[in-house]
Amino acid sequence: MKRRIWKIGLFLLLGAILNVAVAWGCILLCWRVDTISNMSPSEIRDVVQYWSTCPTTDAAKWRGDRFAAHGVLVEYYYGGPEVTTPAQLLITTAGLPLLGVQGVMKNECGIRSTSGQLNGSRGAMIMRTAFPYSPLFPGFAINTVFYAAILWVLFAFPFALRRRRRIKRGLCVGCGYPVGLSQVCSECGRVVTHSVAAHGASGGRPLQPPRANMMLRRIFQRILLFLLLGAILNIALAWIIEIVVDKTRPLSVENRLRITEGSTLHDVETFARWGATDHSSAWTRLPVEVPWRRMEGNEDILNRWPDFSEPLENFRNGTQQAEIRNAGLRGWPMLALWGETRWYVQANGNSSANEAHGSLRLPATRSSSFIFPLRPLWPGFAINTVFYAAVLWLPFAAFGRIRRRRRIKRGLCVRCGYPIAPGRSAACSECGTPIALHGASGATPCNPREQT
Repeated sequence: MKRRIWKIGLFLLLGAILNVAVAWGCILLCWRVDTISNMSPSEIRDVVQYWSTCPTTDAAKWRGDRFAAHGVLVEYYYGGPEVTTPAQLLITTAGLPLLGVQGVMKNECGIRSTSGQLNGSRGAMIMRTAFPYSPLFPGFAINTVFYAAILWVLFAFPFALRRRRRIKRGLCVGCGYPVGLSQVCSECGRVVTHSVAAHGASGGRPLQPPRANMMLRRIFQRILLFLLLGAILNIALAWIIEIVVDKTRPLSVENRLRITEGSTLHDVETFARWGATDHSSAWTRLPVEVPWRRMEGNEDILNRWPDFSEPLENFRNGTQQAEIRNAGLRGWPMLALWGETRWYVQANGNSSANEAHGSLRLPATRSSSFIFPLRPLWPGFAINTVFYAAVLWLPFAAFGRIRRRRRIKRGLCVRCGYPIAPGRSAACSECGTPIALHGASGATPCNPREQT
């Protein structure tokens, strides 16, 4: 019981640390503001009266703005009785999936103070990078339990998988030694509930399943494992290409097309680099309708990108003044993943933030961002996955082949490395592997020098 309590406390502590780390990471990566909204007078009055410590503060003279981004909320209040130097109040709240930590910076009555946060930069207050650490409940508690559960799953899953494999193979769950039908492991002394309960429900299953079925199952599991690793490596390389590719100076321009028809202007560009292809389609509404259709460039580009040949519904019905869609394809040796971002200008002139569709958008600098594609592009994704799975399998198979040959040459079991005595047993006394698997001749002596 004490051990469980210690584990729960440890994971909750690690979850709290990860909670604060994620909140600070959101602040560091938050260069793009999703929404900007003004505060109502009642909200400003409540906040100023709660946080302000200056006796001459008049809450009615304060103004407030709210800046929201993914996982970050910044509230900036300014005003007060000072005329030349207005009082300032900056509240930074961050966290994922809920806002969990909060910090406050105040500059009023000629005194600047900080509460519940660390300041990471100098300069104007609104431009400072603040790292809050004061817990904000219940978000902090929920986030801590959430991250503690994630860490526990990552920690417990490998051990649960190992336990299950050892039980299925008739091994001790503690040390992996064969136990057969024994009540206690002869290697480590761990108490086995009993062989019927721990290693089978039908009176004790054999130590090893039929070797043909076991080999087929093992081959199938390895194929799935290498395909999974190949898919992970495929996605990782596509995202690395997104980070290192030069977006400002493409090596070659495949196609450019401009179409003027009626009251719309359609600009299309496709740039190709090593492992990356970017397609941009921009629709703009002209102030004056033209009576002709004018095309400059190659029309075949519309046939290769049929999903981008027509604008979306909002632009067609007249609610939007402009629409820009950017598609990014990444992968090597074939393009395997693609994602899309969209940017709109409404009819009243207001512009929207870039929307990610089928992609993960993370800011790189204050003026640019990385677009990590998430949608698989067939058949390139499948071909790349098989290619990387084969690349990962080659060193694994070479290492296994070399180890097998060395063990056969030294007279050891090819599976566990235990010395075997030819002619005395048909299987390894440690793991039960048949001697026939050690080579075409059936057995290898323990010491090659004994063959004279």
